[in-house]
Amino acid sequence: MNNKPVKCGGVGLQIGNKIVVDNIYDDIRPAIINGEVSDHLFVTLLNDEMGLILLNDDFEQQDALSPQFTYMSDFEDDIAIVSIASPRHKPLSGIIDSHLTIMTGCAFQQVKRLPNGYFKVLDINGKYGIINKAGDMVFKCQYKSIEYYSEPNKFEIEV
Repeated sequence: MNNKPVKCGGVGLQIGNKIVVDNIYDDIRPAIINGEVSDHLFVTLLNDEMGLILLNDDFEQQDALSPQFTYMSDFEDDIAIVSIASPRHKPLSGIIDSHLTIMTGCAFQQVKRLPNGYFKVLDINGKYGIINKAGDMVFKCQYKSIEYYSEPNKFEIEV
């Protein structure tokens, strides 16, 4: 049996003769993980919101995040930045991993990936902090600004 997706797009996903994802989505496409097209993780689109479906090695649905994100980056180092709509603020962002673990809730006005595996975040009070890719707060959101310099690999913080 050919285990490569033979139908992807439109409203569902079929692999070989097996319907893996029901025909309920506006679109479905493979996720990009570390620059490669995934054959186990798929981005779903429903009513302008994105979700994810993870398939196991037998190409059966293992896990899913329902469509809720208004933005989703590609996965770099197995981490994607996601955003949700917020009625009180601009869209709020957080990070998830390619195994569908929510590393941080969507609690930040801004999440910016840094080249050293950290993320610069801006909270809803306008203060900056740093989180790592596990979602742990490295520097609490209490600073006016944080700049990262790759040479000599340091942060400059304004209180």
